[in-house]
Amino acid sequence: MTHDNSRCVLILAPIGRDGPASAELLHRAGIPTLVCTSYSQLLDELDKGVGTVFVAEEGLFGQDLPRLGEWVARQPPWSDLPFVLLTSRRDRPRVMAWRQQMVGILRNVSLLERPVQPITLTSMIQATLRARHRQYEIKALIEEREKAAVELQRQVAEATRELREQMVERLRIEDSLRQAQKMEAIGQLTGGIAHDFNNLLTAVTSSLDLLKKRIAHDERALALLDNAANGAERGARLTQRMLAFARRQELSIAPVHLGTLVSGMQGLIERALGPSVSIHTDIPNDLPNVSADANQLEAALLNLAVNARDAMPNGGEILIRARIANDDERARAQLKRGEYVLLSVTDFGTGMDAATLARAVEPFFTTKGVGKGTGLGLSMVQGLAEQSGGKLHITSEINRGTVIEILLPVTSATQDVEPNVEALEPAAMDAGRQRGTILVVDDDELVLQSAVALLDDMGFSVIEAQSGVDALEILEQTPMVDLVLTDHAMPGMTGVQLADRISRLRPKLPVILATGYAQLDGDVPGNVRRLAKPFRRVDLEGAIAQTLSVDLQRLRGDRLLHGNIQRAVS
Repeated sequence: MTHDNSRCVLILAPIGRDGPASAELLHRAGIPTLVCTSYSQLLDELDKGVGTVFVAEEGLFGQDLPRLGEWVARQPPWSDLPFVLLTSRRDRPRVMAWRQQMVGILRNVSLLERPVQPITLTSMIQATLRARHRQYEIKALIEEREKAAVELQRQVAEATRELREQMVERLRIEDSLRQAQKMEAIGQLTGGIAHDFNNLLTAVTSSLDLLKKRIAHDERALALLDNAANGAERGARLTQRMLAFARRQELSIAPVHLGTLVSGMQGLIERALGPSVSIHTDIPNDLPNVSADANQLEAALLNLAVNARDAMPNGGEILIRARIANDDERARAQLKRGEYVLLSVTDFGTGMDAATLARAVEPFFTTKGVGKGTGLGLSMVQGLAEQSGGKLHITSEINRGTVIEILLPVTSATQDVEPNVEALEPAAMDAGRQRGTILVVDDDELVLQSAVALLDDMGFSVIEAQSGVDALEILEQTPMVDLVLTDHAMPGMTGVQLADRISRLRPKLPVILATGYAQLDGDVPGNVRRLAKPFRRVDLEGAIAQTLSVDLQRLRGDRLLHGNIQRAVS
C-alpha cells in the first residue's frame, strides 16, 4: 500500500454499501482510502501506518477485540490513532454496553449514528486527519531530537576518547581504572551466577522440605535428606557471599549497636576459633548506633575472626575494637561528610606482603590451600561495607599482623523490636488452609513448580503464571486472588513493574517479591513485601503470615460467601 500515512483512511464496513460509498465520498474530497474486506486485514494494515480508521460497528461484532486493544495499547508515545465508529440507533442495554466497551478499547473514538450526512462524515474525517497529521509532525520532531541526541553522544564519546588518550601517561590512575573495570565485570558475572544459582537452590530446598514431610518415618532417608539440605544451605551461604561482593545482596538496613552485637556473638566466635586464640574487645557502651544489616555484619565479623585465627597457626590474640572515626580516616576512605564508626579486627600473625595485600579483596583469591577457602570472605566484607554506605580498609605487614577496618555510617535512629513472626504464622496458615488463593509468577518452570508444590501443601489454592503479562490477564479475569508471589528478574516485565501495575489495578492486593537482589529497578510499591532467595518453606510461611495477617479478618468474612476454591493452573 503506497500512500501518505498521515492522510490515508482505513475503512471496515462489511455489510451493504457503507464501505464503497464512504470510500467514494472521501475520494471526491481528496482523501485517500483503503477499504478492508475483513477484520484481520484491518489489523494487518494498522501496522503499515494510517491516518484514521472508519469502521462500522457490525464489522467488530464477534471479533477478537483484545487483539485490537493490544495494538492500541502498544502505540508509541507520540501516537493516538483516532477511530470513527459508525453506529445504528439501536439502544438495547447489551448494545449500549458493547459500545461502552469499544470506547474503552479504542480510546480515541468518535461515534457517528446512521443515517450520516455526507458533509458530516467528510468534516469529521478531515478533523481526525488533521489531528493525526499533528501526531506525525510530533513523531518527526522526536526523531530529529533523537538524531541530535545520537550526535551529542558521539561528540561526548569523542571527547571522552581524547581525554583518555591524554591520561595515558598517568599510569597509576589508569591502573586503578582498569582494576575498577575488572572488578565491576567480575561483580556482574558473579551476581548473575548467584542469581541463577539461587533459583536452583530454591527448587532444591523446596523439594527437600516437601520430601522430608512425606518420609517422616524413614530415619535413614531423613539422614540423607538432612545431608542434602545442609549442602543446599552451604550453597545458599556461598551465593550470599557472591551477591555481597557484587553489592546485590538484600540487606535489612537498621540501627545496630556494635557493643550489643559483638557481646552477643562473642561466645559463638570463641567456639568457632578454639582454645588457642583469645578474643579481647574494646567497644564503648556510649558508641552511637550504626546503619547496617546486623545478620550480615555478624557473618562478616565471624569471617574476619576465622581469617585472623588462620593467620596465627600457633595461636595468639585477636582484638575487636570500635570507636568514632576521625575526619582524616573518613577522607582517606573517600566517604561523604558525616559521622562514622570504625570497627576493627586486629591479629598479630603472619601478615601479608604488598602483592598479596593488593589482591586481598579480589573475588576467589585466597592464600589458603585447595578446599580450605572460597576466596570470597574479604570480598563479601567489602561489598557489605560499601552497600551499607561505608568502606573497608586493610593494613598489613609480614610477621607483624593485619588490621582490617570497617567504616560504617552513624544513625540517630534507635533499634526496633523485631516482630514476632512465629506468633503470626498459625493464624495466617490456618486462614490459608480454609480459604486463600495465591497467584505465583515466575518464568523459571523449575522454581514455579517448586513454589506451587509448597503452597499447595500448605493448603492454598494456586494459580500459575509464567510472565507479568499472563499474571495481569489472570487478575483481570479472576477476582478471587488474595496474594501474588512473584519473581523479580523476568523478561518483558520485572516483578517490580508487575507490582506497580497490580497496585493500580487492585490497590489492596498484597504482593510478595522473591529475589536475591538488593537493588531493584524502579520504586517498589507499598503493597510489596520482599522474600530473599533461596527460601525454605519456613521463610515462605513467615512471609505469607506477615502479609496476610493484615487482611485476615476480611479473608475469614469472605470465606462463607465464596466457599472453597479449587486449584487453577493457567
